[in-house]
Amino acid sequence: MNWPCNGNDRRALLAITATLFAAPALAGDAGLWFAADPCPINAAQIVALGSQRALLAVHAHPDTAAEDTVLIRGEDQLWRAPYEAWTQWTPLPPPSIETDASGQRWAVLQPDDSLALRYDACRSELWVDANPQRVQRTRFDRSNAAPITVASTGAYLNIDARYGGLAGRNSASGLFDLGGFTAGGAGRSGLYLDRQRLRRLDSHWLIDDPERALRLRLGDSITHSADWETALRFGGLQWGTEFALQPDRITFPLPSIAGSAALASTAQLYVNGVQQSPAQPLQPGVFRFESIPTLTGAGELSVTLRDALGREQTLSQPFYASPRLLASGLQEQGIEAGLLRKDYTGPDDRYATPLLAASLRRGINDRLTLLLRAGSTDLRQIAGGELDVFAAPFGIVTASVAASNSDAGAGAIATLGFERVDDRYSLSLRRRIASRDYTDFGRNPGAIHFSDAARLSCRMPGGGTASAIYVSEQSWANAPGAGSIRLAGFGWGQPLGARLQAYASWLHTLDGDHGNSVVIGLASAFGSPGAGTGSAGLQYSNDSGRDGARASIQQLPAGPLGWAWRANADSRADGLREAEAAWATTHGTFGAGYAGITGSSAPSAFAQTSLAWSDSHGYWAPTIRDSFAVIDTGGVSGIGVLRENQWAGRSDDHGRLLLTDLAPYQRNRLAIDERDLPIAVSLRDNGAVIAPPAESGVSVHFAIDRRTMQRLRLVDASGVPLPAGARLSLDGQALDLPVGYDGLVYLETANHPQSLRAQWPEGSCTATIDAHSEREALRCLASGANAGDRP
Repeated sequence: MNWPCNGNDRRALLAITATLFAAPALAGDAGLWFAADPCPINAAQIVALGSQRALLAVHAHPDTAAEDTVLIRGEDQLWRAPYEAWTQWTPLPPPSIETDASGQRWAVLQPDDSLALRYDACRSELWVDANPQRVQRTRFDRSNAAPITVASTGAYLNIDARYGGLAGRNSASGLFDLGGFTAGGAGRSGLYLDRQRLRRLDSHWLIDDPERALRLRLGDSITHSADWETALRFGGLQWGTEFALQPDRITFPLPSIAGSAALASTAQLYVNGVQQSPAQPLQPGVFRFESIPTLTGAGELSVTLRDALGREQTLSQPFYASPRLLASGLQEQGIEAGLLRKDYTGPDDRYATPLLAASLRRGINDRLTLLLRAGSTDLRQIAGGELDVFAAPFGIVTASVAASNSDAGAGAIATLGFERVDDRYSLSLRRRIASRDYTDFGRNPGAIHFSDAARLSCRMPGGGTASAIYVSEQSWANAPGAGSIRLAGFGWGQPLGARLQAYASWLHTLDGDHGNSVVIGLASAFGSPGAGTGSAGLQYSNDSGRDGARASIQQLPAGPLGWAWRANADSRADGLREAEAAWATTHGTFGAGYAGITGSSAPSAFAQTSLAWSDSHGYWAPTIRDSFAVIDTGGVSGIGVLRENQWAGRSDDHGRLLLTDLAPYQRNRLAIDERDLPIAVSLRDNGAVIAPPAESGVSVHFAIDRRTMQRLRLVDASGVPLPAGARLSLDGQALDLPVGYDGLVYLETANHPQSLRAQWPEGSCTATIDAHSEREALRCLASGANAGDRP
């Protein structure tokens, strides 16, 4: 027999019964440790005949030598390995098991997600990768996301009016926020008015596509800045990915853990030692927990298995989760075009320089995220890129570089950073270096030369925390506004029991006068959630030799409505002293107080409320900050409305309630408090789940059934009330409520005569109910008598 490549003669002799043919490629994804195949493409190969044996050198581990193993290759082209050999290769159960006539068990090597194979025909070698961690996936499941509720059409005006206080006597100002919404989008515009002038704040219109997580913003916006540039206000359009439209979606890679169970078992998942869900039953074989929700930072996943024989096994695996990373294949993009806004709300507020910018952020894999961004104005251009890399097991390494072009020339900037968040400590480091002519749209050339930032925080015994920071920034010499700053600081906080907290901080200037700022204080909580909660604090501070003490106290209501008050005083001559009380109602928050500083003082008053129009009705409501809903209780007034099982308000005289502060694009569970329903009213559905669009109002209608109810007093032929507890049936249908004391009965009736029957141990009787009668007493006669006569 002629072999066209160097094979193992001993194995060739043992496989003398083999024939020659071209072997089809075995399916499977070869592991990275697999050796290169030395065979030419047209090489003859030694394989086994159908259901015959072959001796192969099996590589099952990257760090151990191959072992000679007798395998079978069946007519289905799949290899079979002795089950005993399989158990030496991996703890996983095989994809399937076959038993031959002699009773020997064989593991069928069928490639799948947890098993990869490569057969080397020239050397008669088989490479097996059955590592349960070989394949890791991150999956996003949006099946539980609430469908977006269609917005109504309407508008609202938020009013925040203030008088006196720190602004001085006879001073008045108002902040107005005008919003409008339809099913096609929502917008708002802010205005500030005082005695001097009227100033427009931001104005915009939003068009959202939650299904694709895309948002178009027309009007005033803030640029999506990268690490090498400054965020700026501009007017125009901003289009791109907005993951806030899919709040149930986790965008960063989530950890997974896999293993195998030889017997039927139960699995309990833990994250950092905390149980995540009830134990789950497992069938024998491979299992995998994927996309496990975790807190960001470093931690440990573990699965505890308990099999049918009572044996227990725990699998553990470290993980690191960070929002700086995007999940593999996930992409975020954005485009911005318009005019930069200069002197925002100032006397020369205007739209001036044209702007065009675009950015792309993509998760290359679960360990690497790439950001690209470029922008241009009429005089400056800038472009750069950033890589966020998970350097296992330490943390996230960030590297970025950008180049700019302006009338000062070309420039460049580079940044290198590191981040690690742990349950015991957190560390972040950043170093930035820029050339003399580097500039962006918000900084002049030379504004930055070196920039350093470092922060270390750690958890201390007893639940305390300590942190240290260092910040340094230096501009190039002779640059406009040239200067430098270096600061170092330390912070500490420690609980002293359940309701007392001690804290301290120190900030030191390393340049100039080397000034110090020291703060030491105590904070205490009091009250209870049912009766309202409050806090009090006492603080001493020393700022460059100027020391003083400050005391404060505040009380909050038990729920969203009610009275609140606060007061604080500073011992320094120029310290702030104020006291204020506020009343939160279903129409807004109203308050009054007194404030003084540096020898001047004045009374104050404020009102925060809103006027809204939706569903062709007007409402006086609390401040509308984002999404809201108009609840319709079917025209029934005084009905309590619950949000997430918490009392939120009552319907007005028209049976409506405007409910504010709903979470946009998230599940908001609303319900009616059935205890407030009149007995003649029933609900078809007590609950509703809504996901309102951003800055919009939606309508929620609770369907009700109104019943015709009658209050009757059943008496016998002599006018004596029927005994309490007698069972009732109406037209043959048993009623839940029995006869009450003094023969009283309260029941739902129809618009036609009905037969009412009462039964008790000593007897029974029948009466006919006339729905149109207004009389209360109804005579109930024994069978055979003239039932239904009214006294």
